[in-house]
Amino acid sequence: MPLVSVTRLRVRSMRFLPAFLWDTYRTLQQVKAAAGFREGAVLTDRSWTFWTMTVWDGPESMRGCMSTGAHKEAM
Repeated sequence: MPLVSVTRLRVRSMRFLPAFLWDTYRTLQQVKAAAGFREGAVLTDRSWTFWTMTVWDGPESMRGCMSTGAHKEAM
């Protein structure tokens, strides 16, 4: 059964934005290549708030990606 993950992060200060954008770029590359990834989007909101939505084949696929590589380093 597919799994949808929705996350929200607010960048507290402009000084954190470059690192956040770099980590986001690296993580997007990892997610796109991950086994079990179906679809995804990154959305911006006001006050430097960012939302992500990803669709996976199942929880195992999501956990496998989440706990390795660029995503793990960013967390």
